[in-house]
Amino acid sequence: MDRDRKPASSSNGSRGTDSHKQRKGHGPPADHFWEYLALDKIFRVLEVGCGDGALALELARRAAYVAGVDISDESVAAAEDRRLQSGMDNLSFGPMAPDRLPFDDKTFEVVVSWGALHRLENQPVMVREMVRVLKSAGKLYLADIVGADDPGRREAQEKIEQIRFGPAVKLLPLNELRSLVAVEPMEIVREIPLHERMDLADWMPPDRVDPGTREKLTRMVTATAKKKTTDAHVHVSGKTVTFERRWVLIIAEKTGNM
Repeated sequence: MDRDRKPASSSNGSRGTDSHKQRKGHGPPADHFWEYLALDKIFRVLEVGCGDGALALELARRAAYVAGVDISDESVAAAEDRRLQSGMDNLSFGPMAPDRLPFDDKTFEVVVSWGALHRLENQPVMVREMVRVLKSAGKLYLADIVGADDPGRREAQEKIEQIRFGPAVKLLPLNELRSLVAVEPMEIVREIPLHERMDLADWMPPDRVDPGTREKLTRMVTATAKKKTTDAHVHVSGKTVTFERRWVLIIAEKTGNM
C-alpha cells in the first residue's frame, strides 16, 4: 500500500474547485480528490452521501453516468434542483436506506464517499454495501475525518460533531478506518492524509444552525484551544475562531469477484 507522507493541506484561501466552494464546511477542498481519481468516460460512478450534489455534478462531467444517494431527503431534493439547473442527463439522485444501497451487485466501476461515513449509523454495513455494488477491479474512494487514537479525545471530538450533525456521528481512528475498508475482497492501494482548516462560522451557517447551538458550539470549540482536549487545532483571534481537522482519503481496489 502506498501511503503519502506529506499531508495535503487546505485553508479558506486555497484554490479549491467551484464544487467545493458550494460545499464549504464539508471537508478538505475536492481538488485534492481530483489529483488521485482515475475516471474514464465509460465509467458508472456512485457517490454515497451526495449532500447537495455539487461533487456528483463534477463527477458527471468526467464519467458516463453518476448516481448520488443520501439518507437526507432535504439533501436529495437540493441535489435534484442542482441537476435540473445544470441540464445534465447522465446524473440522478435518490434516497438511501441506512443499511442498504438501492443498486444491484457489481453496478459501478467507481464508488465515492466524501465525508459521509462518520454520519452513518451502521458504518461496517455501509462499507460492505459500497463493496457489493462495485464491479471487479472497481475502486472505492473514501474520505473521512480521522478520530483521535485516545478514546477520551475522540469522545470530545464526537460531542462537537454530534451537536452540529446529530447523535449518529461516530468518528473512527485511522486504524479502524483502514480495517473497515480492507474487507475481502478489497485491497487498499493508496492512503492520502488531508487537513481541513476553516472558519467556525462557515461550519455552522445561520440558515442551518440556530443561535443557541451556534453559541454552544463556539464555547465548546474555543475551550479546546485552552484545554487541548481534542486533536483539532483551534486558533482564536478576537471573535474569529478557526479550526483544523485531520482527514484521510483511502483508495481501495476490488480484487476478487465477490
